[in-house]
Order: sequence, then C-alpha cells, then structure tokens
Amino acid sequence: MQKAVITTFAFLIAAVSLQAASITALLKGADAVVIGTESNEVLSGNQIVFNLYVERVFTGTLQIGNAVQARTPTQTRNPVMLAGQTGFRGIWFLKAVDGGGWECAQAWHLGNGPVILEYFAHQAASGPLPPPLAYDPTSTPIADQLLLEMAGGDSANGVIMDSSGDMSSPAVARVLHYLEGSGTEEQGRFAMAALIGHGDIASLLAAEKIAGSLGDGTGGATYLINAIGNSHVTDPVAVKCLGRMATAQSNPGPLRAQAAHALYAIHTADAVPWLGTLLGDSSRQLQLTAAMGLSFFVSGLGIPTPETMPTLSHLNQRQPGSYRTADTDQHLGYATGQEIPFLGYWSSWWGQHPELHAQN
Repeated sequence: MQKAVITTFAFLIAAVSLQAASITALLKGADAVVIGTESNEVLSGNQIVFNLYVERVFTGTLQIGNAVQARTPTQTRNPVMLAGQTGFRGIWFLKAVDGGGWECAQAWHLGNGPVILEYFAHQAASGPLPPPLAYDPTSTPIADQLLLEMAGGDSANGVIMDSSGDMSSPAVARVLHYLEGSGTEEQGRFAMAALIGHGDIASLLAAEKIAGSLGDGTGGATYLINAIGNSHVTDPVAVKCLGRMATAQSNPGPLRAQAAHALYAIHTADAVPWLGTLLGDSSRQLQLTAAMGLSFFVSGLGIPTPETMPTLSHLNQRQPGSYRTADTDQHLGYATGQEIPFLGYWSSWWGQHPELHAQN
C-alpha cells in the first residue's frame, strides 16, 4: 500500500450538513481542554451561560474537581436555544475570559438551525477505552488523545472524520480502522470514506466491493461516494479500481459520476483508457467528464496533490507531452452550448489513437 496521502475533508462537507472544527484548530485557540459535565445552563442574550464540573484535564491550569462558570461565544448568525436535557458530558475547549470565567469554542454544528450547548463539546468515552484505542498519556500527543477519546465515545461519525481531517499521526488510522470494523454499516462507510481521503488504497478496493449498496441515499453512502470522487491517488491499482467503478453500468449513478470525476482530475496515462471508454457511455455528463479528462491529459495539465488542490494551482503546471498540439489546446474546455462539438472532437481524437485504448 502506498504511503497515505493526507488531505482535508472539506470536499465531504457539502455532502452532509454535519461539520466539525479540526482538533488541531481547536487546540490552538484553547487555554484549557478538559472533560467535564455541564449544568445550570441559562440563556443570556445570544449566549448560553452554564457551570462546568471538571473531571479530567488535558491542557491548562484547571484542576480535577473544579466547578467553573463558562459561556458560549456571542452568536451573530444563528439563534441560540437551551436543550431539553442538561447534564451533557464531553470534551470542552476553553479560553480564559478577562475578569474571570471561560468561553468554550464551538466544536461542531449541524445544519443552519438553532445553536445548542451540545455543539460546543465533543463526546468522550465514559469508561476505559477498548484495547484498539488505548494509549499511554505520557507519550501520546494531546490531539491524538482527544481523537481516541472521541472514538471511544458516542460522537457522530462525521464529527470524528472532520475533526481528524488535517491530522497525519498513526492514531488517525487506528481510529478509522477501529470504526470501520467495530460499528454499524453506516459507521463503517464513514470510516472507509475517511481512510480513502487519507489515500488508503485498501479501503478504496473495499468500497468497490460494496458499490452496489451505495445507492440507498444514506449519509454514510453519500460521504463515501464523495470521498471516492476526490480520491486523487495516482497508484495504478487505485486508478483501475476507479475505472471499474466508473464504467460498471450496474453501479449507482452518483458513484459512477464521482469515480469518473476522480479519473478526470487524475488524468494520468493509467486513467486514459477508462476515460476513453466513458466517451461511449449513455450518460452525457459522463461523456463530458471523460472528454475533459482526455483534454487535460493531452494538454499536459498538472495532476492534483493535497498541496495544490485548494488553489487548483496544478492546472497551471503543464508538462510537455507528445500528443499536445495547437489544435488540442483549442479544445481544452467547452462553453455552454458547445458540448456536442467538444464531445465530437475528442471522440474523433480518441478514435485516432488506438495505442491508448488498452486497459492494462
């Protein structure tokens, strides 16, 4: 298996309404990180004020047994409301407030509805962690400890995936493999998606085996399909897997579209035969995706990496190629209403280059 390629999960956020801040970002802004239980929450304007009983301290000067007053940051966009049930226990990221007290960072949110106190903490294990998640606190980085504690709790799948998206430590793989194999089918799909986002080819191959079940519209299926669409792994084994998923007529349409998108973005020589096959697909969108991928390959546009994806700077990194001509440069993309001429050009070009057709 190739070395994991670390990427963020920003591409997955659009698929579901759940979004969490990364653990590393939350740590940077925190003066203290604790496990604690809240009580006596009240509304004060557009903030929630509450008491927090400290049960465990990861960073900061608070002590176990402290009971401190804390509050949520001032909300300027979404309404704030009290939850129906208090006594929420979790991991809190706290910043000291001038004049005393603490302000807790928002750890995650769900959609655009009212903000509740539960969104300001991550759930944590209520007892000893299972052996696959156990760690030595004297030698384990704080971010890893927090991720392992979250995995041992009842945190929502998407929260764990987003929270660890910019982490590259071995603890991430431990957590994801644990969730992939120890939970429900839905949890396994989320974990598989995250592993694919980290460049895990074995998980991509595993996703192919369950491809036929990914049309059920669940959050986990959507998360996984989008991860496949953004799996910019150029290993030939991975590219073949994407090609099979894109061209299999029995696969769900969204999965085929995302696998084709990955091939188009990668546009390596290994991807070219699969893109050529998709030129003859019955779906116009798949045909256009394939033609765009071929045009990228012929024109020598750069291949995306985790570093270039946020800015798309790889598209300006052209490599010389024997197929590039002034004519192909004129057909690098298409304008609205010009889809048919664009497809016609690249279908003709493909027919003139049978040496590229073999799916090795």
